[in-house]
Amino acid sequence: MGNDVSSKLSGPFRGFAEWPQSRANAVLQEFKDKDYDFCVDATTVQALLGGASQCDATLAEKIVDAFTNGSGGQGYLNVLSLICGLIIVADGIPSEKQIAVKAAVCFNAFDFNETGDIELDEMTILLLSAVRALMVFFNIGEDPTDEDMEQITLNAFSENHKDAAQGITRDEFVGYVGKHLEESPAMANVLKRFKVIGTEAEYHEGRKPSKAQALPSADATTARAEGDQETRPEDIIGEVELPVEAESGRTYVHEPGATPPGFPRRPEAYVSKYLSEEVFVKLMDKRTKTGCTLDTCIQFSLDSPEAQVGVLAGDAECYAALPELFESALGYHHRFTRVEPAVFQHLDADYNFTSFENLGIDNPSAFVKSVSMQVSRNVQGFSLMPRASLREKRILERVVWNALEFGGKFTRGVNEAFPLDAWAKSHGMEGRGIYRAEGLEVMVNHHDHMCMKVIESGAAVKTAFKSYLSKLRSIEDTLMLHGHSFAYNEAFGYVVSSPELDLGFKVSFELQLQHIFSIYASEALSEMCFKRLGLLVSPVSAGDSRTFTSIVRRGLSEVEVIESAIKSAYELMRLEAALQESDGDAAVFESQVTKLPATFRAKRIDGKEEPSVAPVADPDLSKSFADVSGCPPIAPGSTCALHKVLTPEVFAEAVAAEADGYFVEEAINPGVVDPTLPVGVVAKDARSYEVFQGLFDRVIETVHKCPADGQQQTVDRGFRLRRLEGLSGNVVSCSVRISRNIEGFTFPSAITRGQRRNVETIASQALMELYGEYQGVYTSLGDLEGDPKLELSSATLASGAARDWPDARGVHRNFTDTLEVDVNVDDHLAFCVTRDGADIERAIIQCLEVDKLVGEALGNVGRAYAKSDRLGFVTSNPADLGSGVTPSLKVLLPVFGDVGFAKCVALCTQMGLSCDQAGDSLVVVSNAKSYARSVEEVTQDLIDGAIHLVDADRQEAEAIAKAEAEASRKAEEEARRKAEEEARRKAEEAIAKAEAEARRKAEAEASRKAEEEARRKAEEAARLKAEEEARLKAEAEAEASRQAEEAARLKAEEEARVKAEEEARVKAEEEARVKA
Repeated sequence: MGNDVSSKLSGPFRGFAEWPQSRANAVLQEFKDKDYDFCVDATTVQALLGGASQCDATLAEKIVDAFTNGSGGQGYLNVLSLICGLIIVADGIPSEKQIAVKAAVCFNAFDFNETGDIELDEMTILLLSAVRALMVFFNIGEDPTDEDMEQITLNAFSENHKDAAQGITRDEFVGYVGKHLEESPAMANVLKRFKVIGTEAEYHEGRKPSKAQALPSADATTARAEGDQETRPEDIIGEVELPVEAESGRTYVHEPGATPPGFPRRPEAYVSKYLSEEVFVKLMDKRTKTGCTLDTCIQFSLDSPEAQVGVLAGDAECYAALPELFESALGYHHRFTRVEPAVFQHLDADYNFTSFENLGIDNPSAFVKSVSMQVSRNVQGFSLMPRASLREKRILERVVWNALEFGGKFTRGVNEAFPLDAWAKSHGMEGRGIYRAEGLEVMVNHHDHMCMKVIESGAAVKTAFKSYLSKLRSIEDTLMLHGHSFAYNEAFGYVVSSPELDLGFKVSFELQLQHIFSIYASEALSEMCFKRLGLLVSPVSAGDSRTFTSIVRRGLSEVEVIESAIKSAYELMRLEAALQESDGDAAVFESQVTKLPATFRAKRIDGKEEPSVAPVADPDLSKSFADVSGCPPIAPGSTCALHKVLTPEVFAEAVAAEADGYFVEEAINPGVVDPTLPVGVVAKDARSYEVFQGLFDRVIETVHKCPADGQQQTVDRGFRLRRLEGLSGNVVSCSVRISRNIEGFTFPSAITRGQRRNVETIASQALMELYGEYQGVYTSLGDLEGDPKLELSSATLASGAARDWPDARGVHRNFTDTLEVDVNVDDHLAFCVTRDGADIERAIIQCLEVDKLVGEALGNVGRAYAKSDRLGFVTSNPADLGSGVTPSLKVLLPVFGDVGFAKCVALCTQMGLSCDQAGDSLVVVSNAKSYARSVEEVTQDLIDGAIHLVDADRQEAEAIAKAEAEASRKAEEEARRKAEEEARRKAEEAIAKAEAEARRKAEAEASRKAEEEARRKAEEAARLKAEEEARLKAEAEAEASRQAEEAARLKAEEEARVKAEEEARVKAEEEARVKA
């Protein structure tokens, strides 16, 4: 089908017409998965088109040369243009249905945000890229203009009733292309339709059409429908001979009024505000030693058009290689440029800053909650964060952490500490962390290698500055002691990813300004502070406060930045005080705001700095990162094969062997992440075993107990196994697993989504050709709800093969459930035949037969298994190298399958086997050594080992039974002895109890008698006491009676005496009277 087209294609592109459409689509998916730059060189083109096996270096250079007008293959081409060309010419002349497919795939290539629609600019670039590709592929005409393609895009939007602010959907785009290209379009007709060529004469001559030519109008379409004749596309492709242009060295010349190819066409992107076409043209072909280009630096702005600055440096050399870009960015961002070299100011920590009190704020603490000072730094010799590898991040994490000697705590991977932008999110939280001490926060590998923030409560500016200087100098001194320094550029200052250069310093005040906050909406306040005070405003935080941060940094020392921020904060406090005095009168506030200068900036302060210190020399960016690498630590007690062979010398050898796209870090990651894995290394493809041969050979020798250069045995399908009868009755089931990978594809540990889907398509189609007892159904894992296949093993997770799980993975099961074929799990294909009983020989024959049938099916479509003369069938895991055949037996081992499993593991290790518990006293035994050995040898060793395990388990069971019998006898004897002892004890207890009872009764009787005697004595004593008391009472009463009688007698006598005396006196007186 593709021959008619391939004969018209120019030299390096002729083979692409023979490509199936799926292969061209896979290239697009590969581009998306690996996130290539839009501008790529010949090496990247070779990798993208399938590596050396599919596209050699010479062909890749010719392709680049064709796109770059004679650069000798050393230039850079627009990769999306190349991909569009591949999609269009693949499969030759397309049918009507294929037109829709090709248009849809091209659309997907430019749907960068995967929203299902593309904007006007994106469609214009799509058309430019596609037409440019056709011009190059067929070596005709001149490049179309932006105006031509934009007019076509406007027509498409108009036909679909869309304005420029809306997007056009894929269906609308496909419909538009189909409508205007008709069915079976020749390439010439494609170009003619899109105004790249006009008449056939112009097509022959390679001339560009006039701008007056336009797409067919609706009237023209109607006229054709009514019968007007027009040259058919197939007629053109059959008649027209494509001219061959001289391959002269043409270079791009920027014509006035023309837009250079690749120039960003997103006016809303920040970079579009200052990047001119002249600067773009001047820098478009430049690149740093580490591969950073203009496209790399501005891509962030195109991906995130709302972001400030809009340009990022991938390494320190970017500032020197692309000075016009960064000067423009700095000038626009900082609002002024500076021509003198940057100087780091080592300032006096006792500098007396302008105080708020001197400015007229009596109580600044009423407004200022805290002051903070923040500085960003990068360590010299490492890539900056937009391009830093995971290994670099991990080493930087250690380098910076070791320099932080402030008694704080370092926490790795704290999500809340990292509100990362999209460009900084690579590798997730790996190699990142935050260090916290009193009044100090240091974020490591955030947007830069280090971001130090010193915080003081209240308005203590001087205290904060002292702390800032002492801590920064301490970190720098410690880094220098360990041979590191901060990255510095004499023209731009301290190098950071985003153009906030010189000192990379900013100061912030957390202010409470309730009246201002109540009057000003957030956006209005931000605009006012930005334009008039040079401050950025944070959202509202706890306590109704906001943080105001300085934005004018370039050309100022730390002191000048702080002074500027102090004066800006003062202005805000003054406005707040005015509002308080006027009871929140907005008119008063607005009148005060208008008095602020249009742009606020403190004057330069002279004579306050110490002499500058010369910066350390720029790093040698030509050296690889391996120069500063370190061997990962080995977990104590690890049995992982990787840890047995990985020494600093072996690691350094592997790092030195790294090639493009091959990093030892990826190979050893499983063992570093999970030291319990038996092997711990993984190959990304067959070439990994050659690139890192020193490491992999040592692992192979450790795992397989033989040299890594052993002669590989062929897969023998005619053999007889011995001693199978010895397994009868002990083996519940047997299975055979064969691991295979398809040549030309990366292995699952590193495969891209697009490649994985291609592998699934190829594998599933091959499996559909199985017949007889092997015929079955292929099911995607995503459709298997609750199936054990969905569970990920720790090895799969650690190897990286679980990315996008379970996308493009599946399993083929035959109708008797004796065959399972896993696709894209640990390897591209894994065949597994399972049979009941011990007929392992039959299981091997069946599995090898399936392996052969699938291999033949792959061969029919030009594919084959990945294989090496030295290593045999190449697999992700070195343990499966060689034949790739792993037989296993599920053996009933009552002892080893339960309490004796540790001994089972030890025995298996001695015999070169591996084992896993399967529950219910079952053990799955497999052969761990298959490298350089035949299937018969591997399986026979398994059988012999299983028989040995059965015998050992039986002996262990007998020993256990004997031990249990002896233990039973001893237990019975002990029980008898204990019974006698118990009886004796009970008798003694009974006697003791009786004696105790008797003693108790005697004691009770004695106690009763004592109590009775005591009672009697008490009664006698009471009687005697009563008698004595009665006697004494009677005597007392008698004495009282006697005394009463005596008293009466004496009274009577006294009365008689007195009476006699009275009578005598009376008588005497009478006698005297008588006498008288």
